[in-house]
Amino acid sequence: MSPRTWNFLVFGLFGAASLVAGYVARRRRWLDEELSRPIHFHTVVWIWSVPALLSLWRIPPRPENFWLLIVQPALMALAGYGIIPLAKAMRCPRKQIGVLAVAGGTSNTGFTLGAYLCFCLLQPPETALAYGMAYVITAGSAAVLLLYPVARHYGKAEGQPSTVSLGRFFLETFFDLRAMPLYSALAGIALAITETPFPGVIDRWRVIDVFFYLGSFGGYFAIGLRLRLGDTWTYTRQHALLAAVKFVATPLAAAAMLRLISLTPMPLDPVANDVIQVQSFMPAAIVSVMLANLFDLDARMASVTWVVNTVLFLLIPLPLILWWWSSQ
Repeated sequence: MSPRTWNFLVFGLFGAASLVAGYVARRRRWLDEELSRPIHFHTVVWIWSVPALLSLWRIPPRPENFWLLIVQPALMALAGYGIIPLAKAMRCPRKQIGVLAVAGGTSNTGFTLGAYLCFCLLQPPETALAYGMAYVITAGSAAVLLLYPVARHYGKAEGQPSTVSLGRFFLETFFDLRAMPLYSALAGIALAITETPFPGVIDRWRVIDVFFYLGSFGGYFAIGLRLRLGDTWTYTRQHALLAAVKFVATPLAAAAMLRLISLTPMPLDPVANDVIQVQSFMPAAIVSVMLANLFDLDARMASVTWVVNTVLFLLIPLPLILWWWSSQ
């Protein structure tokens, strides 16, 4: 077993153990499930902001790499906003619409799934991993701009439409502490463009690894506090809708965008092209549950929807992905 595979397995087991620990803590009544909200708040604001800055700092500022800053937010907007009228047609409650929008727009593209798959399947693996991490950091930053306002809007009480103007809505989003990952990512891009030397001590002390583990614990443990497996069959229609968006509509949209980009004078690196296509199949992200907590959406539905969508991915798209890219 390679060191990278071993590291991934350890990290994956740590995340699973954190999820189980949160679930057991609630079931045993050691902790109140409402504690999940402040845990997710501090995880997003303080812990996730550090890898956002450090990862983008190391991306080579080549012109073609900036397609990643366009494709990912475009897919996020298409899936996140596109699922809203469908959820309304299903007569989903307001807070559930917000959950589906966030879950549709965000995907598990990080080292715990999407980026690692790219590392395993694509060549050269280090380049694939770098593009994969750039993709997920871009997603986190774009979520602040595209999905935070949606989550805030649908997090309001049933039948209580927003009275805040669109301009003020975005202004409040930008000056909210929960937007910290966006500013961290922008700082990382600025450091990369100015070619500021990356401090070697960060690698020597494995700073990024520490923050990945802290972020994993904060995210999964708080989800465990909210998780109720008995709710699984309560949201059958919502699971089906989300699966159609994540595993059919989004990959097709990604393929169409990549085709258009290939016709431009500045086509993507073939490795980056494959990374985007693989990442477009990923299931709902852990951040979908975190945003449900942060913006007072239906957090119980968000937890079980995230679990079911991940299980469906493991059963259907993942074997197809492994078969297709392993045969290339």
